Amino acid sequence: MTGLSVDAEVSRGSFTLRVAFTAPPGQVLGVLGPNGAGKSTLLHALAGLTPVGRGRIELAGQVIDDAGTGTFVEAAGRPVGFVFQDYRLFPHLTVAQNVAFGPRARGAGRHQARATAGHWLDRLGLAGLADRKPGQLSAGQAQRVALGRALAGEPALLLLDEPLSALDAGTRLDVQAELRRHLSDFPGPCLLVTHDPLEALVLADRLLVLEDGRIVQEGPPAQVARQPATQYVARLVGLNLWPDVPGLDVPGLDLRGDVLVAVRPAAIAVSSERPAGTDCGLVWPAKVTGLTLLAERVRLSLDGQPPALADVTPEAVADLSLSPGRQVWLAVRGSDLEIYPRPPGHQ
Repeated sequence: MTGLSVDAEVSRGSFTLRVAFTAPPGQVLGVLGPNGAGKSTLLHALAGLTPVGRGRIELAGQVIDDAGTGTFVEAAGRPVGFVFQDYRLFPHLTVAQNVAFGPRARGAGRHQARATAGHWLDRLGLAGLADRKPGQLSAGQAQRVALGRALAGEPALLLLDEPLSALDAGTRLDVQAELRRHLSDFPGPCLLVTHDPLEALVLADRLLVLEDGRIVQEGPPAQVARQPATQYVARLVGLNLWPDVPGLDVPGLDLRGDVLVAVRPAAIAVSSERPAGTDCGLVWPAKVTGLTLLAERVRLSLDGQPPALADVTPEAVADLSLSPGRQVWLAVRGSDLEIYPRPPGHQ
C-alpha cells in the first residue's frame, strides 16, 4: 500500500472544499472542524459519493478520482471501509450477516464471506452475538459490528465518521480503548472525523483541522494542542489564543515578526488589585463578563486587552466577589506563555 494522496476541490451546492494532504499506510488522521467546515464533504469524496470538481484522489497506488482525465471509480468499486455515525446496520440481517456483507460487497463468495465474518466476530468479541439482529444490540455492540463490517472487506482506506458519538460516557471510554487497539493493527490509512478533541488526541497519529472548506492546521496532536493556529482550535483544546498582545516583552523570547501567544486559563492569576512582580510576563486590567462552573473550578470570561478565559476556585469567586461587571487585574508569568510563529497563510 502507498497510502492516500488528495489534492482536490469538491463542491456540494454553494460550498467548496479545497484540500491537499497525504496519509501514509497505518496512520490514523484525525479530522476536526466546526459544523459546515467540510468534514462530511471530504468523507463523501473519498467514499465515491461525491466526485471531485478539480484535482485527483489516489489510494494505494490507484487513481480513484481525477477530474482532469474523467477517471472516477464508483463507491462500490473502491477499496474503502466506511463506519457511519449512526452505524447503518441492516436491520433485517443478523450480526454475522451484517459483517459478511463487507466481503460479499467486494466480490467474495458466500462461503468465503462467512469465514471472514467469523474471523472478525471472534476478533471483535462478537461471536456470541452472531445470530442477533441490530435491534437487540447495545450501542457499543452495534459500533463493533459496524467496524467489523468495514474491516471484513479488507479495505485500503478506513473512514470513521464520529464513531463514538452514539455512546454514553461510560461506554465510550471502554470502546475508545478497544477501537485504538484495532486501528493500530489496520495496515492502511484511516480518517477519523470527530468533534471531540480528546477523542482525536487519544486515537489519532496526526490531526488535520478544517475551517470554511480549507485546511487551517495539521500536525502531531501534541503540537496542535500546544500551539493552536486559529481561535476555533484554541477553544477546542481549551487555550487562550492572542494574535496581538500590546506591551508584551518577555526577555529571552524573540517576539519580532508575526507570532501567536497561547496560554492556559489556569495559568492566569486573577486579583482585585494590580499585582507586583509578574516574572516579566503580562499584567492587564479586565472586566468579568461571565462565570461558568466546570467541575471543581470556575471559568471566568473576561473582557480586556487581550480578552481572556481564566480558571479560578469557587473560594476565589467568593473572596474576590466575582460577578459580571466586576473589574479585576490579570497576570501571566512569562514562563507560562507559549509564543510561536503564526502559520503561513493564517490571519
